[in-house]
Amino acid sequence: MNRKLQRFQALLGNYYIPLISFILSIAIIMLGYSNVQPREYDFQLNQVAQDTILAPMTIEDTEQTELNKQRARDAVNDVYLFQGDIRTQQLTLIEQYFSFIRQLKNESYSKNSIQTLIDKHTDLVESGEIEQSLLNQFDNVDRLDGQELTFVQLETVEQLLLYEILLSEQTDAIKYLGNNIGTTTLTHVLSIDPETLSEFQNKLTELISTALEQEIQANNIESFISSVEQTISNMPYSLDARRSLIDLSNRLIVPTMTYSETETERRREEAADSVQTSYILQGQVIIQEGHIIGVDAKRQLDLYGFLDLSSQKTLAYAFYATVLFHGIVMIAVFSKFLNKSSEELGQRSMQATAYALVMFFGFSLLKLFHLMQTSGLSYSTLVLPVFLIPYMIIPRTNARVGTIAVLFFNLLALFVINSYDNMTVITLTTLFYFFSSILGVMFVLRQEMHRYSIKEFFVPLFFWHITIVIPLLLSLNVNILSEQGLHIILLIIGNLLLVNMILFFVTPYWEQLLIDKAALTLNQLGNLNHPLLKLLIEKSPGTYHHSILVANLSANAVEAIGGDSLLTRVAAYYHDIGKTIHPRFFTENVASGMESPHQMITELESARIIMGHVSEGARILEEHCLPKSIIDICMQHHGTTLVKYFYYQAKAKNPTLNEADYRYPGPKPQTKEAAIIMIADSVEAASRTLKEYNQASIEKLIDAIIADKTNDNQFSECDLTVHDLKIVRRSLIAGVAGMYHTRVEYPK
Repeated sequence: MNRKLQRFQALLGNYYIPLISFILSIAIIMLGYSNVQPREYDFQLNQVAQDTILAPMTIEDTEQTELNKQRARDAVNDVYLFQGDIRTQQLTLIEQYFSFIRQLKNESYSKNSIQTLIDKHTDLVESGEIEQSLLNQFDNVDRLDGQELTFVQLETVEQLLLYEILLSEQTDAIKYLGNNIGTTTLTHVLSIDPETLSEFQNKLTELISTALEQEIQANNIESFISSVEQTISNMPYSLDARRSLIDLSNRLIVPTMTYSETETERRREEAADSVQTSYILQGQVIIQEGHIIGVDAKRQLDLYGFLDLSSQKTLAYAFYATVLFHGIVMIAVFSKFLNKSSEELGQRSMQATAYALVMFFGFSLLKLFHLMQTSGLSYSTLVLPVFLIPYMIIPRTNARVGTIAVLFFNLLALFVINSYDNMTVITLTTLFYFFSSILGVMFVLRQEMHRYSIKEFFVPLFFWHITIVIPLLLSLNVNILSEQGLHIILLIIGNLLLVNMILFFVTPYWEQLLIDKAALTLNQLGNLNHPLLKLLIEKSPGTYHHSILVANLSANAVEAIGGDSLLTRVAAYYHDIGKTIHPRFFTENVASGMESPHQMITELESARIIMGHVSEGARILEEHCLPKSIIDICMQHHGTTLVKYFYYQAKAKNPTLNEADYRYPGPKPQTKEAAIIMIADSVEAASRTLKEYNQASIEKLIDAIIADKTNDNQFSECDLTVHDLKIVRRSLIAGVAGMYHTRVEYPK
């Protein structure tokens, strides 16, 4: 599968990464479409609701809050405050009025002086304040024009004219009082003597002073007036005096409680400020299926945007824009150096494949768990193993790509889980995803996860996730020991179990897809019943036996230096598969007594057939889609070494021949594994020529081969060190010695 994918990537070349980015973007849009696409409701006022709508989140109901505040303001009555200065004003008015009366009565008047006052105040006549009848009566007064009389001696009509005229010259308050008292009261006041007038004034002052010390409002002033009238009625005065006191009291008793606009407004604002903010609580039923949609319910629906499709479409537009931006970033990250070699492009293409697969399956699982959640299994999205996103991506790419995957997955996941779900669920899920994926980055960067046992991996993973979840639950006011809290913790445990199941069951196939050195692939190829190995044993049995021995020698040596022994063993099985094309041209496949076919061709042709088994082997392996790492070892196991046997034969005949014609095409070994297979291949073949199999001869042979390869610079392009060569030497010596061990000769 890996080789087929590599071929497809090579076929598309630079177009592969944009294509995989486009496919991933389309897949994410398809998975998230139903979550961001606005649902159209038909909510009509006073109609029966066809759906039950719950409040997706807690928000402030500003309109209801303002309505409640207005109700609180309206509930505050107008504020009336006691005004003590009203009593003072009224008592002052009494004093001023009676001072006016005394002044009026203390003067002497002639008919001429009265006429002068009338002429001076013609406006009073014109306005009707002085009745024409009084003027006519005044004209009929029979007295000398210059005769002066006291006020008491004047005719009644003269007294009334003087009162009206001189009253008009007083303050508005005195005029108002004087103009509104009854005729009986006026006659009584004007007729009594000064002593009686003073007594009358004092009694009136006492009554008004006592009355106005109390809090009198406009709506209860009648009761106070009635009380004063009752008091006056019981006084030992004449009827006219009592009536006059009652009349003046009615005019002078006024409300002492006056409306205070400032205080009223202050108290109303205090009442409004004391009103608690109204909220539509998360999970609150806005409308119930089968119930009538009222004005308040429709207003709340509008607050959440259920009535405005344009506001809901904003979420969809944001989702599409985020997916587009993610696709552009993906192309930019994996196509940064398009001008580099095809090998590097192939590696980036494989990284893009790994990234796209993880993101796709991650979103697919998210969609699945979200469907479970909307079906009634609350908090199901917490089971999504977000922890694995960086774990699956970073080893196949790098930490930067893993971080980008974490950021975009968390960002895009918001659109899926934010489809009018419970706000607590959204908040908890979002934060859990973020912290769990960060944990994934931390764990994978330790580069030891694949070595952990359940105890060394699951326990710390469980500890860290519980450490994350408990503070999140507490911050969201979820009781840990409640049914809801325990349910969430159980889902987290399910999440971690799913992580381990995926690691155990999926990781081998994941590696097989993306890594050509995956253990599962190598174990399958290491099966000796593989068709190519069957072909090898059928056509080239000697080569097959040789390959098995080389595999044992090289695998043990690679393991001794900490290399990939499984890859080495499997690659050694197939390193000479090219010999199946011309098996009889290789000594190990020539039966005893059979003439070598090399006798019938030239040395150069023989060398080309010998060297050709490398390219033929690579072709066969390529056709059978074997991993590139095995094909590379097949190409490199001879490096650029010289086919000495035929080279020296040809040189004896033609000293000027070109040595390059007798060298393998290479390349030289690029890895330790390829270099060790090169050594083991030569050691196994050369060991057959030993006359004696003892420690000294084996060591001498192996030392000579290693020295020959070293002197020929065959290890110059790999990281095999001198120290590694010493370890390899010891391993090969032990291996060859084991191959050709001697037995004890049993007595006859």
